[in-house]
Amino acid sequence: MKKIYTIVGGGIAGLVSAIYLSRKGHSVQLIEASNQWGGLLGLAHQWQNFYFDFGTHFISATGDSEVDDFLFGKNLINTASWQLIPQLKSGSYTFGHLSNQAPSLNLRPWQNQNPEQFLQACCDFIHLKKDSVSNNLFEHFTQSYGKTIAESVLKPVMMKLLDYDPSLLTIESHIPFGLRRLIFGSDVFLKEIKKSPFFDDVLSYADREKSCSLPCFYPAGGVNDWIQAMVTELTNNPLCQLLPNTQVSNFKKDSEKWQVTLKNSQQSKLDIHCNELIWSAPLILLKRILPIEIQQPAPKKSFRIIDLYHFVFDELCETGLDYFYCYDPNLISLRVTIYPPQLNQKGRSLTVEVLRNPETEGTAIEIIHNELIKMQIVPGNSQCLYKHYQPLKTGFPVLSLESKKFVNEFHEKVKENYPEIKVLGRESGKHFFMKDVLVDLYHTLTEMEP
Repeated sequence: MKKIYTIVGGGIAGLVSAIYLSRKGHSVQLIEASNQWGGLLGLAHQWQNFYFDFGTHFISATGDSEVDDFLFGKNLINTASWQLIPQLKSGSYTFGHLSNQAPSLNLRPWQNQNPEQFLQACCDFIHLKKDSVSNNLFEHFTQSYGKTIAESVLKPVMMKLLDYDPSLLTIESHIPFGLRRLIFGSDVFLKEIKKSPFFDDVLSYADREKSCSLPCFYPAGGVNDWIQAMVTELTNNPLCQLLPNTQVSNFKKDSEKWQVTLKNSQQSKLDIHCNELIWSAPLILLKRILPIEIQQPAPKKSFRIIDLYHFVFDELCETGLDYFYCYDPNLISLRVTIYPPQLNQKGRSLTVEVLRNPETEGTAIEIIHNELIKMQIVPGNSQCLYKHYQPLKTGFPVLSLESKKFVNEFHEKVKENYPEIKVLGRESGKHFFMKDVLVDLYHTLTEMEP
């Protein structure tokens, strides 16, 4: 039986859900509070024929052939203008050294600069208790690498990233920053110690070729090209109704259907009806609609501001990297994305991401420029053809223990009191990285509608 679906949230999860369900012959009403589809993926800054992405900079295959066929089918990609990147080359900058062989934080410069601490860290490794349970991120670091590395290296790094003591953060807080594994010791040492499943999970080879990676794509017009292809398909599908600049103000369900009350930017109200309600927007927005009381107090600090610094230079240093993380606590830069060169572009472009607290001012773009020179990404004599500072309205969540308790309690109350609402995408709380979110989303949809 064909149904009417209302999907709240026009980000990547909402768009993919709408495409999947409409291809199955169902009617879809897709609601987005802003005038922009795709969330951060649907935003880009342009200068001449250079595009700078706001969210995900490269589109990764998922490794699931069924999901990849759906996401990257002929309707959604233009093979003539999409670059295939067989293996994304990532690295890290730490302790004054740019490592371009593997994405993990490389401790080898620290080992050379701090021989006594390195010796103590080796002793820590011998005495690690492999069956310990971690209650916070600092405990996780200590139980994975020992107190020396946790205190001397990883704590300063997390303070730079989130300005939060790791003892107050969840044990997953480091994963979005590529810190799941570290490079420690010699190649011979790593080859032997990684035979243990415990150490294999926390240590990385220093050779990218020994790590598994999936192919990536980069559209000529940035990741926004992919989002616009999705929007075009939905716009041309008579089963789909796109409602931008629209918010849900209320909803209720009788025995068979939902009644959803909408409010647009002109404050006009509209009632729509559907058989199924899918929520892919930030789940906390439901708190404005649903009469749910939370015992856990709201966290005092829940996000950091994301600042983007876009540059075009006449030349860059040859690093061989597509992106890298700067873990150096003495530098402000966090992630640097070096865009693939496109035809008819004169110069090379990159974006630097920085996190800061909401109450502080953004860093001067000249400081970021100088850091790029210091990290040997940009030659000192290169000419800057273009530079642009872009603060984002969307914040980066701080996964503190108090915020996790607050969000978990709210999620449980929603499931308990409103089990009919299907929460999909990242808001389901199952995954963080986009490829994992999309695989889970696709298979959840197939279970709903085989």
